[in-house]
Amino acid sequence: MKTKFVFFFVLLICVSLKAQTVIIYKTYEDFQNNNGEQYDSLKNAWASHFHMALLKDGKRIAVEGKNFWGFKYGDALFRVNKGAAYRVLTYGPKLCYYEDGYAYIVSIMHKESMVSFENGMPVSFISTSLNSELITLFRTVHDYKHEEKQIEKLRTKLAGPVYDDFFKCINGSLFIDVLRACTQKFEQ
Repeated sequence: MKTKFVFFFVLLICVSLKAQTVIIYKTYEDFQNNNGEQYDSLKNAWASHFHMALLKDGKRIAVEGKNFWGFKYGDALFRVNKGAAYRVLTYGPKLCYYEDGYAYIVSIMHKESMVSFENGMPVSFISTSLNSELITLFRTVHDYKHEEKQIEKLRTKLAGPVYDDFFKCINGSLFIDVLRACTQKFEQ
């Protein structure tokens, strides 16, 4: 009985340590080839000019977001673009969907089950591949002209009948929940 308990406890520790592992990919090709540099854990992250403090073999190492393409933190994939980190939520052959990465990093660090955008911005991003330009989408309160302009910008970037079902699904909405659900549905 005592042996089973010790085994379970050691297994639990190993699983929790795995969840904190960080793998950095210097390039998109490194990500595609699963060729990243592994770190033991993330100690801290800063959203402004995104950078992280990591641990590897007991040593603290600072890394700047401008020096790599993306990273995995536990099971979550993040892409770094123009000095900011974005949480990749959906990626498929036609659309990729992202949200503010810093909010997700904080929730993973603190083992929170919900993401709070108090730790980041409630902004969505879409691209046509994991390595293509990010299209920023954010909803403003009672500024419908701004939202219409963003939808039109999105329509010019996502031109063609292949995206018709996606646009029908979002129905002109820039709410994060709608964009997230519609992107997931579109990629199924």
